[in-house]
Amino acid sequence: MSRKSKNGGIKQTTAFDNVFTFTKTTIPQPIEDKLLDAFTIFSEDRGIDDILTSQLPELFVKYLHISPKLAYFIKTDQFVLEGTTDIVDFEKYLFNGYLFLTLNKSIKTLDSYWSLVVPESPSNEPVYKRKLYMNDIKKLTEIIGDTNEVSSDLLIDMLTVPNNGEDKLYIDYFDFGLILGRIGELVAY
Repeated sequence: MSRKSKNGGIKQTTAFDNVFTFTKTTIPQPIEDKLLDAFTIFSEDRGIDDILTSQLPELFVKYLHISPKLAYFIKTDQFVLEGTTDIVDFEKYLFNGYLFLTLNKSIKTLDSYWSLVVPESPSNEPVYKRKLYMNDIKKLTEIIGDTNEVSSDLLIDMLTVPNNGEDKLYIDYFDFGLILGRIGELVAY
């Protein structure tokens, strides 16, 4: 199955799902129920009405069973209720929770691909905390032997596509999961 469009970029496939693009998407009812149950039980266990963004990692790991590798990438500012500084917006929780559950479902695939492309590190830093920079991506294209077909623009696109407007010049484990999801390598619910 070819994933390249006529202009050399990656085309949308039937496996492509909006959940990987930060676009509003319909959450399957069983997943929405799971997210609602976790939110409710977490709140009841603590006797609170509002969940704070600082509590999200615990909610995700202990109640949704999200891998700590993925929970490491929770960006609490993407969950904040408008007009507050630290209260979780339930709608944002649903969308982001669906994304994390989807990535978690395919974590073995994500781990496998990530370990193939991430550079070795002289430190004992966990593999999921490592990053791919432009030079790493260029080396990968040289190893693949696809340097004539892979333009610098495409490499820059690889760095900017998963970052949802953020200005960062690397791809991390979470970004890589989004890329795999966008090209149909990870399955959405």
